[in-house]
This record gives sequence, structure tokens and C-alpha cells, in this order.
Amino acid sequence: MKLIKGLLIFTISILIVFMIALMDSFIGVLIILILGVVIIALLSQDNTL
Repeated sequence: MKLIKGLLIFTISILIVFMIALMDSFIGVLIILILGVVIIALLSQDNTL
């Protein structure tokens, strides 16, 4: 269940990033990096729990 939840969050984040990237590619790349770190942090917390 945690894995499925992580995949859903990851998929939604990618969709949002693509929408933002269409507006400004540079800001989109920064957001991709930020979301990547946040997702990894969330998955790490789920694994420890």
C-alpha cells in the first residue's frame, strides 16, 4: 500500500511539473529537483515507519 501511495504521489508530481515546465523550463527543472528530494524524504519516512 505504501508503494502504491508513493507511486501515486510521484505520478501526480510529474504531471504538475510538466504543466509548470511548459510555462518556464528553468523553474520547472528546479521544481523537479525539489519534488524529487521531497518524495525521497517521504518514502524514507514511510520505510522507517
